[in-house]
Amino acid sequence: MTLKAFEALDGKTVSVLGTDYTIRISAADTGSKNIVAKTLGHQSASMLTQLFLKEIWCDINAYIDDGESQVFGKDIRAIDEDLTHELYHAFYFESGLDVCTDTDGCSNGWVRNETMIDWNAKQFHKILKARRELGIKDQY
Repeated sequence: MTLKAFEALDGKTVSVLGTDYTIRISAADTGSKNIVAKTLGHQSASMLTQLFLKEIWCDINAYIDDGESQVFGKDIRAIDEDLTHELYHAFYFESGLDVCTDTDGCSNGWVRNETMIDWNAKQFHKILKARRELGIKDQY
C-alpha cells in the first residue's frame, strides 16, 4: 500500500463479521489528550485495535522516513502486514474468541495472542496465493 492510500483510509469503515470498525490515522503522541494517541506513543506501536470502541488506530509517523533511521522507513509492505495483523485482532474478537480460548483459565484469549496473530498476518498472503494457484475460489 502506498503512503497516500494509507492516509486516505482515515475515517473509512470496514465490516468485520457485520460490525463496522473505523480506521483512524493519527500520530503517536505521549503528551496527547487523546488516550489512543498517547498509548501508541508510550507503547511505540505502529497500530492498535480498540476492540470495544471498534477502531483501528494507525500511527502515520511509523511509516514516514524523516531522514533518521526508523524501523519501518519506507517499507510500505509493513503497512499491509500491520493492518492485516490488526484486522485479525478484530475478527477474532467479533467471532467470540476473546474469552476462554487458552489453557490457563481464560485469562488471555486468542484475540490477545500476539504470536498467533502475527503468524496469521504474515502467512495470509502466502495461503491466499497457494489457494489461487490450486484454483480454489475466494468464495465457496
